[in-house]
Parts: sequence; structure tokens; C-alpha cells
Amino acid sequence: MVAKPQILIVTGGAEVSERLLRQQLGESEYIIAADGGVKLLLKYNVTPDLIVGDFDSAPKGEWLSVFTDVPVVTFPKEKDYTDTELAILEALKHPCETICILGGTGTRLDHTLANMMLLQRIEASGKCGLILDDHNQISVLKAGQYNILKGEWSFFSLVSLTDILVVSLEGFKFPLDHAKIAQASTVTISNEFLGSTGTVNIHEGCAFLILSRD
Repeated sequence: MVAKPQILIVTGGAEVSERLLRQQLGESEYIIAADGGVKLLLKYNVTPDLIVGDFDSAPKGEWLSVFTDVPVVTFPKEKDYTDTELAILEALKHPCETICILGGTGTRLDHTLANMMLLQRIEASGKCGLILDDHNQISVLKAGQYNILKGEWSFFSLVSLTDILVVSLEGFKFPLDHAKIAQASTVTISNEFLGSTGTVNIHEGCAFLILSRD
């Protein structure tokens, strides 16, 4: 079976712009709404392929009459997993290359941090995981070489997920050559691209890659 390119999860964090939503819809073959994410899809008349959650943020009365033919997986409010993790578990059942999460950041820092850590589970499954909002793109880089596109982003940052990160950077304002970056270090925060791409070589460890703009 040929893997489909992207599954989109829309969850209930900070609302993203219609522009970003439409952009990701165009790249996605399957859409999962996680609880509060239903509200964003309702707002822009987008029908998901699956809805999951305990529906404490988006009670069924708000959307059930609209999404009448969409499968719904309901969980109790007192559960072991967040709605976003449950949506990721559903997404992992489908063939795809990338799982992209919209609404994974916001005012609840505990949820934002947990969602970032869940990217490691997606990577462990052999798929690429992304969290996107209008100011950030977050992913995980394991050992290997990567060509990173600048695109519309202003800043490039790496946040180590391991005790030591050994990394080389080319094509950035502040290059590195086999630098050893401790986990509690800000050496690789707010770097800048010199051109349209930069090369990252992770020799040891893994890190969050965060592309951002103000």
C-alpha cells in the first residue's frame, strides 16, 4: 500500500488562521478533529474524516447536527490520555508520511509541552511529526543530515532532547562544526538563515527543530 502524504489533526489549542488551515488542508488526505478542534472546522465549513475526544471543550450539541455522517470516537472525561494523543493514535493507524497538528500550541503550557513530546512518538513510528501555528513550526530531528528550507520563517532553533547534542550547521549566521550542545543550553536558539536553505547534521542525539517568526 502506498503511503498517503499527510494526515492533519486539528485540536483545541490556539486557533490558527484560515490561511494556514487551508494551506494544510491542501496537503492532507485525511483530517481528524480532536475535541475543541471541531470549532475551527465548523467556523470555516470544513468536514473532517474523523472526530475524537471527550467533548468537554466542544459539546456534541454544537456540531453533531452538522457533521452527521462523520465517524465519532468518544472517550470518557476521566481518561489517561489527552484528546491530541488519542487523535495521534488514530492517525498512526493510517498510511501516511507526515502527521501535522494544528492547535497544538496555546495558553496551556502543559498541553503545548506534552504535544511537543508526542512528536517523538510519531517519529518512533517512522513518520514525520509537525506542530504548526502561525508563528512556529516544530519537529524532531534525529541523527542524520537535513536540508532545511527557510521559507517564510525568520529564525532557526534547536533544543536538545538528549544530554548531549553533537551538531554541525552550515548556511546559517552562526555556523557550528561538531559542536557539543548540552541539554540545558541556549547556544542553538534564534539562529538565522544566510540564504534559502541551511544544512543541519546531527551527529549524535536528537533535538526539536523550531522555525519561527515574530
